[in-house]
Amino acid sequence: MKKRAALVYSPSGMGPYDGETQAFHDNFGVLPSLSLGYVAAVLEREGWECRYFDIVAHGYNAQTLGSAVRAFDPDFSCFTVYTYHFHENRNWIRLVRQATQKPTLVGGIHTGIYPAETFSYEELDFGLIGEAETNLPAFLEAFANQSGWAEVPGLIWRDHGEIRVNPSQGLIEDVDRSPRPARHLWPIDRYFTIASARRNFTPMVTSRGCPYKCIFCEQGNLSFRPHSPEYVVDEIEECIKRFGVREIDMFDSQMTVKKSRMLEICELIQKRGLEFHWSARSRVDTVNMEVLQAMRSAGCDRIFFGIESGDEQILKNLKKKTSIDRIRQTMKECKEVGIQTLGFFMVGSPGETMETAEKSLALAIELDLDYAQFNGVRAIPGTELYDMVLPEQGEDYWRSYILDPSKSEFVARAQCNLTQEEINTFLKKCYRRFYYRPSYIMSRLKKINTWEEFRKHAKAGIDLLLK
Repeated sequence: MKKRAALVYSPSGMGPYDGETQAFHDNFGVLPSLSLGYVAAVLEREGWECRYFDIVAHGYNAQTLGSAVRAFDPDFSCFTVYTYHFHENRNWIRLVRQATQKPTLVGGIHTGIYPAETFSYEELDFGLIGEAETNLPAFLEAFANQSGWAEVPGLIWRDHGEIRVNPSQGLIEDVDRSPRPARHLWPIDRYFTIASARRNFTPMVTSRGCPYKCIFCEQGNLSFRPHSPEYVVDEIEECIKRFGVREIDMFDSQMTVKKSRMLEICELIQKRGLEFHWSARSRVDTVNMEVLQAMRSAGCDRIFFGIESGDEQILKNLKKKTSIDRIRQTMKECKEVGIQTLGFFMVGSPGETMETAEKSLALAIELDLDYAQFNGVRAIPGTELYDMVLPEQGEDYWRSYILDPSKSEFVARAQCNLTQEEINTFLKKCYRRFYYRPSYIMSRLKKINTWEEFRKHAKAGIDLLLK
């Protein structure tokens, strides 16, 4: 056995079950898979040779991908699968399986929710539930011996044709024991987002899980486990010095959960003289002027806030535990320190009416955000919101969808009578009303510093009108 593994990151197109508009989907950007980056790092630590195949970034099609992976001749190929794009993921998995005639290994939160349904398809050979650090080494040992499958924590496998699911192991507690993502495998110069301004660009996470319990997010079911400030800044330094990174997007669900940790990270960035641009995700109630000033001084250009709604009752229904006044105050403070803001808004939450939806659009405009993203609510399996949907749906929609590739009805929304057509129409209205204000266009043009920024914004603006 060569001890060689392929990591294949497959694209996801727009489906009728998606919460975003076509224009936003097409212009969001190109990003690597952090999860596969961590898997590759664990594989390399165990002595395996890895190669990363990013279908979008590398520009593969079905024919060239199959040829490229087959030429690498891996012992097995790794994929991340997502519930709402499962069949797209599966098509790529089947293509690679047929091209290489070698086993496939899949992971992701999805595998632990619907293991039997997922493995009703023969092109999926193995699955792992949980984090790579806790179960991948045991799988590699069993794979090398072609035995001992029953002893691998969280393994989904077939035993004489019968699907078996082994008990999973707990989450890794000391996340500083994890290797950093194997960025040397990525075509890092090809990544960007609609909001990024510089290359080389990379996403990064400084923690896992989230202590908050918003009903629409699966991260709230995972314990919050932050990396130490030293680990975080070591990774930043590696990105800058080894990979020439000039901009980083911190993809944590909430990077600013612990103010003292955030302040220490900012202090270490400045002590080491690390010059780069970065953005982060935050709640409005986990930052204050001290934290915002420290983040700005350490190079933070932009913060993404989950605002979700302009209606107080909707916020309560979502268990956001915040208020419109606090949202206004935090956006005001960001402007004062010079940090750009992006607000996420959802349409179709429990209790949503067209009147409450209009409040969200009005708030986005009032706050004068630098960017706003408006999405239809999508009930994700493993969330409290999806548990609320089940009685109204009358079936486990996603289970049926996994088993039936032709199923494409929209998932019901809990306690919301807006039709999907009404939501789609309103989302387009939100984007056009927000981004086509003359005052916004002039303000945005003044803040654009590079030709790439201008090109991306111009294309997105045209697509908003046409799609």
